[in-house]
Amino acid sequence: MHKSPETLFIGIDVAKDEIVIARADQPAVQSVENTQRALKTWVAALPQQSAVLMESTGRYHQLIATLLHTAGHTVYLVNGLKLSQYRKSVGQRAKTDPSDAKLLLRYLQHEYAALSPWQPAPENISTIRTLLKRRSEVIKHTVALRQSFSDVPQIDTQEVIASLKATVLKLDRLIQDLIQQEDIAHAAKRCKQITGVGPLTSAALTATYFSGHFTRVDAFIAFIGLDLLANDSGRKSGRRRLSKQGDPEVRRLLHNAAMSASRVGRWKQYYERYLERGFERTQALVILARKIARVAFGLLRTGRDYDETTLFGPV
Repeated sequence: MHKSPETLFIGIDVAKDEIVIARADQPAVQSVENTQRALKTWVAALPQQSAVLMESTGRYHQLIATLLHTAGHTVYLVNGLKLSQYRKSVGQRAKTDPSDAKLLLRYLQHEYAALSPWQPAPENISTIRTLLKRRSEVIKHTVALRQSFSDVPQIDTQEVIASLKATVLKLDRLIQDLIQQEDIAHAAKRCKQITGVGPLTSAALTATYFSGHFTRVDAFIAFIGLDLLANDSGRKSGRRRLSKQGDPEVRRLLHNAAMSASRVGRWKQYYERYLERGFERTQALVILARKIARVAFGLLRTGRDYDETTLFGPV
């Protein structure tokens, strides 16, 4: 990707209350409230076709990213791990909002050709992902409430817990209503054919796939956070660990799917082979979760139905 001579590079550090901006044409950083009115005013004053890089911050970056994209600017996102690694590679010790804005600007200037522009996901896809996150939060609060009052029998929490469970059921219905929409219903149905994958995991995989533009399965796996990070030095091979970038709820649902698949047929045999090779149970389940995600990517990309014979070979 090549920039035009007029392209203005901008790095933005996004927080809940404000964004901090470093522009290539200005020596000082500036701050703008992270509200729709303030951001619209700032975006309207930008030179046309600016290039903007910001860290992916869950929901806080969504508003400014959408406004910039709608106005015709090119938006790029970088995850926190890559930015942290870049900070170390350039020897930057400070981590403040202004220093991070400048770091993002520097990253954009040097890595521009290797970056892929961000595209907003369709509205129903964004809503499904949001509802899945809210569902996860409600479940966490339910578990925390039950544990917190387990040793206080004088307080009856059953009514509150029942209300929270009812909220989860309502969220489930909303998610399923959205996943049945014509543009993604068939895709979700294909994912649900995979052994161990239920309605929620199918919805999560489908929404994740349509949230980005993945040309390779490895990019899809990395987006979920199931990719392995190496820690090697010279002849020493360090222990691998998951990057755990992306949505933790998708990884949790895939882990649950892996546990279900590990008890059934060919998937059980596949799982047990890793146990026989000395892998711990958790490691083997991560391998299964990653394989389920890879299979889902293949089905979503090709539009084919799930075929276990093709996956594992004839019995």
